[in-house]
Amino acid sequence: MKIRKESLKNALFAAAAVSFGVLIIIYSKAVAASVSTALERCLTVIIPSLYIFTALSGMFISSCTYQLLGKFFGTFSRYILKLPEELFGIFLISSVAGYPIGAKLISELYDRSEINKTDAERLLCVCYSSGPAFVIGTVGYSMFSETISVKAGLALFLSNFAANLLLLALMNIRKPVPDKISKKPKLNFSDDIIVNSVISGGKSMLIICAVIIFFAALTAVLSVTGIVGKISIAVSAAFGISKPLSEMLICTFMEISCITGLDNAALYPAAAAMLSFGGLCVLLQIKAIVGSRFSLKSFLLARPVCAGFSYIFAKLFFFMFDINITSAASVNVCTNNTSYSPILSVFLLIMTILLLSEKSIAKYKNL
Repeated sequence: MKIRKESLKNALFAAAAVSFGVLIIIYSKAVAASVSTALERCLTVIIPSLYIFTALSGMFISSCTYQLLGKFFGTFSRYILKLPEELFGIFLISSVAGYPIGAKLISELYDRSEINKTDAERLLCVCYSSGPAFVIGTVGYSMFSETISVKAGLALFLSNFAANLLLLALMNIRKPVPDKISKKPKLNFSDDIIVNSVISGGKSMLIICAVIIFFAALTAVLSVTGIVGKISIAVSAAFGISKPLSEMLICTFMEISCITGLDNAALYPAAAAMLSFGGLCVLLQIKAIVGSRFSLKSFLLARPVCAGFSYIFAKLFFFMFDINITSAASVNVCTNNTSYSPILSVFLLIMTILLLSEKSIAKYKNL
């Protein structure tokens, strides 16, 4: 019976893949346009806001900087969150670095046997956040007027951070206070660490951008075949919103960078919730980074909970910061920026060739 179910699942996946391929050929123009837009978004939004943090995160792990960072907050981490202080450093880094960085850091710790499987799965639930560079610098400017964009973007970021912090405290509420680490963190920086981190960060960016482009093609197929339209009609009826807005929310649910297309400031609580959830595309990125190291069941259950917390915290922070959205006509900077330079694509191609070369590090060492 188990073999039969496995065969049926494989057959369904094969049929879906073949159907997807046929639809891509039939609707090649729409798919090409969507992929082109996704590539531009990767080069102008995703890579600028995420790559440096991706490379730096590897340096923080290899150099043990994360342990030193966690030690500064040792009392809060141990007594309030019931979390070992060095792991709180991972939480802080992942909170400002961007969605997949937490998974990358935890996977590296797991590979080095510095964290067990159970703790890795629990920590992954909260080490997941859109970085301030994207939330403030991109989402803030796309949803709100220039006068309040920074303040509003900061409120959205803090909503996600507070939601993760609250869930972390709730998950560990019955755990005992962990022992204080008496050993002083020993920092270790070297040329090899820098080069390895830069190359590893680049490879991670390629994975992230590849998944975004794939989802762009998938979204295009679902749109031109009318599937997104039918779902949006149901969403419009259920929540009393317009069909174009519901389509935008569906696209954002699938690929979070589409959130830059939202130009209604009144949607800030929903935007906070969606940023906390991350979208199906980001979830697939996390799976690609984690691989088969550990299960994502707890993580998948935790994200909707955090999204709900973020929705509530967004209302609280917007009230605390006295952000008046009724007088804030948003100026969608990101979606109105249609300039595109082919030089960026050339750089991406060069980066791809360099990063896929297994001899890159070896050549550097032999210089």
